[in-house]
Amino acid sequence: MTPKELHAATMATLGSIIFVTFSTIYSEVSAPFKTFLASTFGHHWIAKSVLSVVVFVLVYYYFTRMSKGKNHWNAWQMAKNVTIVSILAGLIIFGFYVNEFWGG
Repeated sequence: MTPKELHAATMATLGSIIFVTFSTIYSEVSAPFKTFLASTFGHHWIAKSVLSVVVFVLVYYYFTRMSKGKNHWNAWQMAKNVTIVSILAGLIIFGFYVNEFWGG
């Protein structure tokens, strides 16, 4: 994997994590959105999974084909960024559900 492809995969991973976090919370606060996901893909979990793959592919394509900027991240920084965003996303979703359960 070239450095450009590694950077593209990292950005696609980050984009997918952010998408899943947003869509998880939004589907819980917006009944029409959750219904749309379920009616389009059979179940809202399947919809978020399929759409996260689509987000990954689109972001990966963008960064491998369209990006003209030079990558200044190394593999360690990329892994660290994915880890940090994953932890933050998990905490955001956890906090949302704790608030929904105990906060009202």
